[in-house]
Amino acid sequence: MKNGQKSNDKKHKIAQTLWAMADPIAAANACRVIETEYVKEEGEWRLRVYIDREPPVDHNCCEAVSEALSALLEGRDGFIPDSYFLEVSSPGLERPLRLEADFLRFAGQRAAVKILAAYEGKKEYRGLLRGLEDGKVLIEPEERGKPSGRVAAIPLEQVAKAKLLYDVKARKV
Repeated sequence: MKNGQKSNDKKHKIAQTLWAMADPIAAANACRVIETEYVKEEGEWRLRVYIDREPPVDHNCCEAVSEALSALLEGRDGFIPDSYFLEVSSPGLERPLRLEADFLRFAGQRAAVKILAAYEGKKEYRGLLRGLEDGKVLIEPEERGKPSGRVAAIPLEQVAKAKLLYDVKARKV
C-alpha cells in the first residue's frame, strides 16, 4: 500500500468516526449530520462537520454541536494524531447529497452527480435532479446549459459524490 493510500484511509477512518461521534450530538440539537471531513488545507488540519435541519441551521445550533463535540473529542486523546481546527456549519448553498432522503427532498433543483463507473459514456452529470426511484438517482442532464429532455437513472451505490449547484444568475439553488 502506498503512503498516499494510507493517508487517505486514515482520513476516511477519522471522518467516519467523527460522524459516529457527532450524530447523537446533532440529534440532541434537533438536526442531523450530513457530511464530515478530515482535510489538510494551507498546512493545517481541519475536522469539519456539516449539519442540517428544517428550519435551517443557525449559529446557536452550530455552536451547541461544536461545544459538545469538542468536549467529546478532548476525552479521546490520540484519536486524531495531529493538531486541528474543529468546524461545525450548515452545508451551504452547494450542499452535498448523500442520503436517499436528500435526493427526494431536493428534486427539482440543479445538481452535479459524479459516479464511480461511466454510465452512458459519462462519469459526471450536471442537470435537474428528478428524485430517486427504485434505488436510482434520476437526473435530467444538461446539454450546452439546457435540459436535454431525457433522464439518466444512476444506481445510488454508483454515486461517488453529489451536490446541489448554486445558480449565480438566478441567485438560487
